[in-house]
Amino acid sequence: MRFCSPIIAAALAMMVAACQPVPRPFMPEEGIKGPKTLAPLVDGGGIVVLAVDNVPPPVSEALRRAMIDALAEQNIPAAASGSNVLSRFLTGTARTAPGPSAAGAKTVEVTWDLADRAGRKLGAGTARMSVPPEMWATASHKALAPLADGAAPAIAALMQEPPETRVLQPSEIPLHVWPVAGAGRDGALALRLAMEAALGRRGFSVTETLSDNGLVIAGSVALGAVAGGKRPIAIEWTVLDGGGKELGKLDQKNAIPADALKEGWGPLAYLIAESAAGGVGALLTRLPARPAGAGS
Repeated sequence: MRFCSPIIAAALAMMVAACQPVPRPFMPEEGIKGPKTLAPLVDGGGIVVLAVDNVPPPVSEALRRAMIDALAEQNIPAAASGSNVLSRFLTGTARTAPGPSAAGAKTVEVTWDLADRAGRKLGAGTARMSVPPEMWATASHKALAPLADGAAPAIAALMQEPPETRVLQPSEIPLHVWPVAGAGRDGALALRLAMEAALGRRGFSVTETLSDNGLVIAGSVALGAVAGGKRPIAIEWTVLDGGGKELGKLDQKNAIPADALKEGWGPLAYLIAESAAGGVGALLTRLPARPAGAGS
């Protein structure tokens, strides 16, 4: 997730930079297949389809592929790998079920369980079909498609229901702000203190050290060459979990008078942090609540 925010500095006559395009919220390592118009998901996440239990690996892989195709038909983004903080996870469990079957065939039922990244079950869908031995042996995802197609609508409906996971409140998010890179010693300290103060004013819990279940705010500055009495400045703020995984970014790009930093970073640091804190805060409050002690 990436935001773009201007630095509010009317006295410095800054130009508001154009926002960068927002990337797709679910970017798997394997391509997403399906119609161009995806269903409106409540939280912007997608589905990672995991292995199917109680079947040979080739059959598990075929069923995963069949489910990815079936979800695509429901306009739900899905993949076999890759995830973000909002992703849901789908696991299949196969069993032999009673029911009429042709000679030599077995009625197979697959239950597909949807869970969030904390492991909480959100719901399930079930499908069954009569499977002859040769179909099991060839492990064709097209032949086994009914075991996914029958459950996909129920899974898709779960993805479009309001999530039960409660949204974090600002006071519940412990934040540790790192010194900002690229601004020199004085700038690093000034920007860090200014961001801590700006987040504190918005109700966030700012800590001197990284705490359990806390998040990190990391900033970096890039200053360009002076031209026409102006100097371009770009600031990138990144939100990381305790394990270093990136959760989101916010960019600021503007121009400042060539001598704006002659007396130090103080006034400019305040303006940068005050503008950025709103976007960072919006990103943080969209994160789902995590179990105590979870670092990712």
